[in-house]
Amino acid sequence: MPSIQALAAIGLAIGMFVAFALSMIVNDTPVVGLLLPTMVQLSTQGGMPASRALIPIKSAVLVGWANCSLRCCSICLPPAFWPRSSYL
Repeated sequence: MPSIQALAAIGLAIGMFVAFALSMIVNDTPVVGLLLPTMVQLSTQGGMPASRALIPIKSAVLVGWANCSLRCCSICLPPAFWPRSSYL
């Protein structure tokens, strides 16, 4: 049977994936706000400080946002990466 710490670590990894996936769809602040109580609870049950759970979650949210921005918005890309079009 896995220990509480191992289950908390698995929960944190799942939380990071959820944060990454959700931040590609919705704004970053609501994602962090929704996951904040869950991540704090998991970190306390796992016996680690909450900052060790919240900093990776925010990083996952930022990576998800950047991934979506680079795929969806050509304004974010330098002109060398803009798609070539026939009407220009």
